Amino acid sequence: MNTDGLKSLRERYPSGSWIRLIEMNDDPRPLDPGTMGTLNFIDDVGTLHVSWDNGRTLGVTPGEDDFQVLPPEPATLRLYMPISADLYLRDECGDLKNVGTMDGRDLTDFIESISIEMENNQSLELSDGIMYWYPDQNSINKVRSVEFTVDLYDGWLWAVAECKVIGTLLPDELDALKKYVTLQAKDGWGVSFARRSIPAVDGGKIHIHLWNDDCWSIQTEQELNQEIIPRL
Repeated sequence: MNTDGLKSLRERYPSGSWIRLIEMNDDPRPLDPGTMGTLNFIDDVGTLHVSWDNGRTLGVTPGEDDFQVLPPEPATLRLYMPISADLYLRDECGDLKNVGTMDGRDLTDFIESISIEMENNQSLELSDGIMYWYPDQNSINKVRSVEFTVDLYDGWLWAVAECKVIGTLLPDELDALKKYVTLQAKDGWGVSFARRSIPAVDGGKIHIHLWNDDCWSIQTEQELNQEIIPRL
């Protein structure tokens, strides 16, 4: 099998997929139709190596054997970003005035209200979240959906992009995903969300920013944990 065909096959059938056998041809000890198994890997000639539920390990080949591939359940990859807010309080005339900026330490008490507003800002008709607008789905087609939420981590409130992923992202795929989420936080979804007012104390309001120009980052939970541990 040529390189492009092999790459396409591995993308369509990621490791961990369920395999349901329909019919196995030209094998002296064929498995029974309907046998289920888990895909381990695809070798360089295109054979799918499967661990079957009956204990056997036997490969199947597209075009020679009949089988159905059921993708594995997506795993959740969480990308963490620092969050900030503009705080507006009412002056003596009752007018809202910008009185300063809040960071993740100040926003921990607002986790529920921010989370609700984030849900309200999602396009409910789009099951894939912000991936609907991704310009080239084929480049990171392992990512099924991305939606924004918030999470407490190390005493701070963080913005989180919850990504549903099939299989494991390669380094260049993770980099492409991070760049896209960054773009949405800075200029796309994040701009729309920043227009929403969230109630604060004494009739005030806060406006949340997923992006800021100072010390901004986007990290996996593992990367964030590695950054936090040395300073403890």
